[in-house]
Amino acid sequence: IMETNPGSEEPAVRPVRTRTRGQAMSGKRLVDNQEVEVWERQRYYPVKGWSTRMLSESFSDKTGTKQEYKECFLLPSADWAWLTEWTIDINPNTDEEGWLYDGDHAEKHWNDFTRRRCWKRVMVKG
Repeated sequence: IMETNPGSEEPAVRPVRTRTRGQAMSGKRLVDNQEVEVWERQRYYPVKGWSTRMLSESFSDKTGTKQEYKECFLLPSADWAWLTEWTIDINPNTDEEGWLYDGDHAEKHWNDFTRRRCWKRVMVKG
C-alpha cells in the first residue's frame, strides 16, 4: 500500500515500527507475531468540541513527535502478512472509546484539552 501525505503528491511510506508480541508454534515452525501501533490525537475547543484542527499531526508515534498514519505501514517483506485489522486499544486505563485525556487518564476533566488513543495491528511472519 502506498499512500500520499495529505496536501502532497509525495508517497508517505513509513517503515514498520514493531514490538515483538510473542512467538507461537505453527506445526513445526516458529511464527513471529509483531504488533504495530499509532496514536490518534485530538484537541478540545470549548465551542466546537474535539477536533484535529491546529494540531501539527493528528496521527503520530507514542511520543507525539513523529507523524505516522495507519494507512502508511507496509509489511517488511513478502514473508509477512497482517494477522489482524486495525483496532483501538481499549483497556482499564482508557475510556470506553479508548481515549486517554491529557495523556494519562481515562476521564475527561474540565481542564483537559487534549486526548489520544492507540490503534494496534498485528503482523505475522510465516
